[in-house]
Amino acid sequence: MDCVKDKTKSKSGAGSRVTGRRRRKIKKGPRGPRRLPREFILAAAKEADKLTPDGLTLIRFQQLSGIGSQSVYTSFPEGGWTEVRRLARLKTPHTVKRVWSDEELLRDFHRVACKVGRPPTWPQYEAYGRSTGTTFRRHMGSMARVLARDRDWLKENHPDTPWLARLPTQCDVEGSPGPRPEALRAALHFVDPLNFRCLRNAPTNEMGVVFLFGMLAAELGYLIESFHNRYPDCLALRRLEKRRDRWKRVRIEFEFQSRNFRRHAHDPKQCDLIVCWQHDWPKCPLKVLELRAVVGGMAGQPAGKQAA
Repeated sequence: MDCVKDKTKSKSGAGSRVTGRRRRKIKKGPRGPRRLPREFILAAAKEADKLTPDGLTLIRFQQLSGIGSQSVYTSFPEGGWTEVRRLARLKTPHTVKRVWSDEELLRDFHRVACKVGRPPTWPQYEAYGRSTGTTFRRHMGSMARVLARDRDWLKENHPDTPWLARLPTQCDVEGSPGPRPEALRAALHFVDPLNFRCLRNAPTNEMGVVFLFGMLAAELGYLIESFHNRYPDCLALRRLEKRRDRWKRVRIEFEFQSRNFRRHAHDPKQCDLIVCWQHDWPKCPLKVLELRAVVGGMAGQPAGKQAA
């Protein structure tokens, strides 16, 4: 009996020691993220922002400062990294979608209009604007509605704008369906006169480039095989030698401006020629056919003369 009692005591004693050790471990608890002072994180964010010209992201902030995301969200439990960016006034990184107000859009639209000397077309705004045509359409609707909003904005902010009187009014845009008013028609067709054969005005978009190339394809030595609604836009044969009737198949992409090819992220390996109205990409890796220069060289030349 004594032996049994001793064993029971020894087991209970060992158990109590183990339990004591476990209790000591539980008392320490898991180590959580440090609660850093908010001012310290904001100062670190401002210093890291100076080293990132493209805008500071949370991942880049962690790499530069060594402060983890858990520390950020512990010190800023309500807004997290978004609150840090706002309080520290950090630059907006390219990966963060900017939210535009109507006032900012109209101000940028006017900046581009002053650059091109008239209300810009969508391709012109895409080339020189800071936003996109899609953002404008989401905020205001069609180009006609954008021009009407631009008229109201110009009357309040820049009443001396030369083209203000030619812009449509809200009543013109919101009227009953039918023929467009003369003011709206003049604003939408506010382009350079070309008067080249059957084309009165210069192209303002990619469709105009396609039409003009179709007019001149035979004279330039091209035989069109097909058009596509995918990249590239066209397959054609280009005459290499008229005497031996030698041709070469080429893949053509139409653009209003040649640098739009890069903006659209096309693969140069799947294209042989860019046909555009304006060539504004000096380091273009492909051959470019600038129709503006072609039309200038053909001024006064009779139609139907094919290239050798």
